Amino acid sequence: MVCRFIIFLSVILTTSASVVLLFPKGFSISVEDEKRSKHLNFHVNITRNDGNLLVGTYTKNVNQFFGTQFTFARRNVALNVGDSISYRVVSNTNGSTQVIKDEVCYVKELPTMGMLRKHGWMFSYDLTLSEEDCGRMSDTGPVVTAQRIDVPDEDIAAKLNNCQQAVFNASLSILALQFEVEELRNLTQEIKDFEETYPLAKQLTLSGRIPPDGDAVETVRFMLYEKLNLSPAIVSAFRESPYNIRFTVSTVLEKFRVLETAKFLLQGTRIQIS
Repeated sequence: MVCRFIIFLSVILTTSASVVLLFPKGFSISVEDEKRSKHLNFHVNITRNDGNLLVGTYTKNVNQFFGTQFTFARRNVALNVGDSISYRVVSNTNGSTQVIKDEVCYVKELPTMGMLRKHGWMFSYDLTLSEEDCGRMSDTGPVVTAQRIDVPDEDIAAKLNNCQQAVFNASLSILALQFEVEELRNLTQEIKDFEETYPLAKQLTLSGRIPPDGDAVETVRFMLYEKLNLSPAIVSAFRESPYNIRFTVSTVLEKFRVLETAKFLLQGTRIQIS
């Protein structure tokens, strides 16, 4: 007689997850699904530390055709100490929907530069939240309540009046700036017209103890930079004598700048600019 024994093995599949605070900002949620689902749906809420302000909601289907780890990440989310990250991971296989992870984690510290941590075989500044930082979320998820604040009508009227006054003052400032810009534009045009009418108005004479030979333009540039620490554009220059050079600058304003600087820096020297 042959006895046959049939042994039934019951395997309990568990789901593990890790929440990582990324450096310099952002977070990632990784779920290990041993049921080998093709895709998981992540639904994540970020709540500010006062518990009543929902600052971000993210939903995404993450596909994974090889392996068992699903990762959802957002690198543009700035977190603060005291914020909470509540997430729910749902598996939808063959028309059957199942919540495989339902958790809320609290941010107690942020990753900072200078504190390297080991993540697998790599090192980074990212911070993995511990089991003490996370706990099971309620079936309904985090509750966000809206608070209504009644503001007296007189306060609203006062604030509105202040806003109107601020707008009026800003309009006056803009008009004043426009008037000044128009005046500057007119003055600039007058200077251009004057320079075109009187081209000799931009001429100056360098005389006295200067190099008696050499290129006139280079000599003027050297003397202005060496003695006055100025580098104006020299349009033309020619020697009237070995110790006298007549030169032309680009604008009347440059001429005034050279004259005013020379009045102080060349005082008591044997060099004259007129």
